[in-house]
Amino acid sequence: PRKSIATSLLCNVIIPYLKSKFDELYERVSGGNATRLLQGLTSNVEMDDQGPRARLKSALIRLYPFLSSAYDLVHFAYNLLYLFERTQYYSPLLQIQRLLVRRLSLKEMQVTMRQPGPRDLPKSKFWRVLSSVLTGFKYGLIVGVFAFKAIEYYYRVENYSLRKSNAILKPPEPIGQSQNADAGLPRSKDDCPLCRKKRTNPAACTTSGFAYCYRCVFEYVEKHSRCPVTMIPSTTSDIRRIYESQ
Repeated sequence: PRKSIATSLLCNVIIPYLKSKFDELYERVSGGNATRLLQGLTSNVEMDDQGPRARLKSALIRLYPFLSSAYDLVHFAYNLLYLFERTQYYSPLLQIQRLLVRRLSLKEMQVTMRQPGPRDLPKSKFWRVLSSVLTGFKYGLIVGVFAFKAIEYYYRVENYSLRKSNAILKPPEPIGQSQNADAGLPRSKDDCPLCRKKRTNPAACTTSGFAYCYRCVFEYVEKHSRCPVTMIPSTTSDIRRIYESQ
C-alpha cells in the first residue's frame, strides 16, 4: 500500500507539478511566444554573461523544447497504441501505477454494490472515533487547499491590478529631471541608454518601447522594478528580445 501511495503521489501530483513549473520557467526565461515566432531560440540566443546562472538559462532554452516534445510524444504514442489495442494503458503514468481504466458491466456493478464495504462492518468505539477524525482531516485538507488557491489567486489579481493602476495613474518622470544618471538618451539610436555602447543582444521594455542591451535592462529592471528611461513600473516579464534583420 505504501508503494502504491508513493507511486500515485509521484504520477498524479509531483510529475504534473514539475512539468507545469518547468513550462512556466521556460516561458519566463525564453521571452514568450512572440520571441519564438520571430526567430528560433535554439540557435540565436547569445548570453553576454557567461556565469553559471546564464549558462543554466541557455541550456534550459536549448534543451527544454526537446524534452517537452519527447514527453508529449510518449503520451501521444501511448494514446495511439491504446486506440489500436496494443497496450492496456493509455498513459505511461498509468502503466507506472499499474492501473487499468475500463468500463464496468452492469453485472459487475451489481456484484460490487452487494458486497459489504468497510463502513458496513461492525467497529469498536475507538475505530469509529479514529475514522471520524481521519474523515474530518481529509475534508479539512481539501478545504485548506481550496482556500490556499483562492488566497493565491486573490493576491495575484490584486498585484496585477495595483501594477496596472500604477502604470496608468502615475505619470513618468520627465527625462530632463530624472535623478537617474543613465536615464538620458544616447546620441546614436544604435546605442544602449544604460551602458552608452552599441547594443548587443538587444531587448525592449514593453512598458515604454525603449531598446537596450538585454543584460543591462534585465539587471536594472530586476533591481529597480521600473523602466530606466521613463521610470514606468516594470518587471522582467515585460522585457522582450529584439532580432534585427541584417
